Amino acid sequence: MFTLVCLVIAFCLFAYVLREKTILLFIAIRPVLDYWRDWVVFGTKDINLNLNAAMAILLLLWAFYWTIKNRRFIGSLPGWFWLALTAIVVTLSVLWSFSPITSLIEAIKFIDLILLFFLGFVFIQQGKITIRHALFATVFSAIIPILAGITQIITGSGITTFDLRGRIYGTFGHPNVFAFFLLSLIFLMTQYAIFDKAKFWQKHSNLKIALFVLFFGLMLLTYTRAAIIGLVIFGIVLGVIKYRKALVAGLALIALFYLIFYPLNNFLVHKFNYRLQSNPLISRLTERSDEADSISWRISLIQETAPIIKTHPFFGFGFGTFPIIWEANQGTRHMYDDSAESHNDYLRLLLETGAIGFIAYLMFFVSLFTKIVQRMKTRACEENHLMLLGWVCAFVVVSVSDNMLHHTAVMWLTWLWWGLIIGSYQKQCASPNFLPLIEKLGK
Repeated sequence: MFTLVCLVIAFCLFAYVLREKTILLFIAIRPVLDYWRDWVVFGTKDINLNLNAAMAILLLLWAFYWTIKNRRFIGSLPGWFWLALTAIVVTLSVLWSFSPITSLIEAIKFIDLILLFFLGFVFIQQGKITIRHALFATVFSAIIPILAGITQIITGSGITTFDLRGRIYGTFGHPNVFAFFLLSLIFLMTQYAIFDKAKFWQKHSNLKIALFVLFFGLMLLTYTRAAIIGLVIFGIVLGVIKYRKALVAGLALIALFYLIFYPLNNFLVHKFNYRLQSNPLISRLTERSDEADSISWRISLIQETAPIIKTHPFFGFGFGTFPIIWEANQGTRHMYDDSAESHNDYLRLLLETGAIGFIAYLMFFVSLFTKIVQRMKTRACEENHLMLLGWVCAFVVVSVSDNMLHHTAVMWLTWLWWGLIIGSYQKQCASPNFLPLIEKLGK
């Protein structure tokens, strides 16, 4: 109880001094605090409140207060109707959930993301925070996780999952979360070190290259294929829209690598009894393993989950209950899986929130995608929104193969930045009919 009281008092002091900028405090410290996620700050016989849960509740209360103060601007948020509908379904699912407490906890986490998206969108237009502020907070959030990742490489203290050993994880609960965090840093570096052509990066081009290599190298050593897929999707979007020559060259290099690799590997095996795939990183990129989240494993999971979804097709079993429902109904093939998670956000939403929640969530991304594309038709906004388009597309695709909404530490950063980017260019990209509202928003 003492720890919780101290945490609340400290937060109230920061919130009083920083006001709207408190939102940056959340994303600055959340990645580091993930390391102490199991630290119980309040416990009773029936309830154990860990540090991450306490942070989520503090964010909810703080963000709800500022959302109420800025409620008149909700209608200007891209996809607001679909986000509101999703939030309503997620929240109400507590009433019919197979595990109400679980659904309540997960609902808080999801609503936090929506509020971060909205407040980032509003605060940056009001001038309460700037892109520079957000970049400083993001850089601060990355220092300790990256140093921890480097330490894990040097000391060989990474974790083992399935048949993969030595996966670095920084300060996060799983290597996948660290990989998606690094992927987000690559996206932001692309925008603010390449597209924006800031003077700092023009003077320090070697540092820019070194950071890209560092982020990519660390991401590879998490052995997270979904992050690689996300980076490829990001590159394809940028290439199709603007950098077609670079896209063709990149795809040609990838194709050339795989065309050369397999014959070379077979040659080395037959002549020297040496497999290139004995290297775990090369193996991860060039072969499939039934023990390491293979495509066939995911397909069978979908096939076995479909009949369960049909029993509650409209409202689902309650948000966050996939592991509970799946463990009670899984087939013999999955009996010894080390995780009961869906590894697919869309599959879990179908089971947990039914068709209504699933469709509302998808429609939000359709609305967001449409808004971004409309903005990109304005010459002044094309490059500003190109990175965002690639980021959103990568997220949507990777969500097919990973539990992205569960990665709270990265999702706070992601959804806040989406709101910041859309809001930061609202005035220069707005239609004439929208400008009067923007002027009021800045007052």
